[in-house]
Amino acid sequence: HANAYLTPCDARGFDHHWDTHDVLVLQLEGSKHWQVHGAPIPFAAPEQVCGPHRTLIDEAVRHPPTIDTVLQPGDLLYLPRGQIHAARAVGACSLHLTLGLHLNTRLRRLQQAWQQALEVHAQTHPDVRQALSQEPGQGQAQLARAREQLLVGLAQQSLASAVPETA
Repeated sequence: HANAYLTPCDARGFDHHWDTHDVLVLQLEGSKHWQVHGAPIPFAAPEQVCGPHRTLIDEAVRHPPTIDTVLQPGDLLYLPRGQIHAARAVGACSLHLTLGLHLNTRLRRLQQAWQQALEVHAQTHPDVRQALSQEPGQGQAQLARAREQLLVGLAQQSLASAVPETA
């Protein structure tokens, strides 16, 4: 996906944060000072947004940045997901284009395989759609049996469909 960011003169857009996807930043107009502080959560997954981790960000920005640079028109910066960063327009207004890269990861493919196994399991074992028993210990036993059946189904599922040869 692509986003354009127009930043007023000498202003900063977002506070320090990380993205859960890789980013390419293309500077179009003006110049922008970027500071990058590393990744406290390596390869941050989509559910690992930075909001709940403000203390990790605050700690990281107390140290010198790993990248401290000014982008000029035509410059390109790559930010792997999870890298803490912030940028400030230098002098005049600044315009940059951010290209978000949502890469295929092992986690994403495993989540898709798990979801597919759940769907197949629900079709082939209609009892899993029934309510759990309210009798003491029965609900836990029913859930344990369903989990075992699901794990057998997942083990039998071919991962070839989850990971095409071109991936």
